[in-house]
Amino acid sequence: MVLSHAAGYLNLHEQFAGLISYLKWYRHDHMSEQEKPLIWIGGSKRDLMALPLDVRKFFGHALDFAQRGDQHDAAKPLKGFGGAGVLEIVEDDAGGTYRAVIR
Repeated sequence: MVLSHAAGYLNLHEQFAGLISYLKWYRHDHMSEQEKPLIWIGGSKRDLMALPLDVRKFFGHALDFAQRGDQHDAAKPLKGFGGAGVLEIVEDDAGGTYRAVIR
């Protein structure tokens, strides 16, 4: 019985090691070395997670563009910041209009 348990543990360990290897490969092949980190200010992440799912997906897609150094078509310069690279993203939903600001 102990031998069976040990063999089961080894099999689980091998599977876990395989998963870790896959995740390292995926991160290496699918994430750019130049990808910028997201820095959430105050409760901004909590606020984003409280939005409707479709709005969150839209903003998440636009944030992905920004992280890769691109600009989503919906991202427009926010007036009043004089070229400081502050962008506003606006999305309409049945519940209202939502805005995200990124730099």
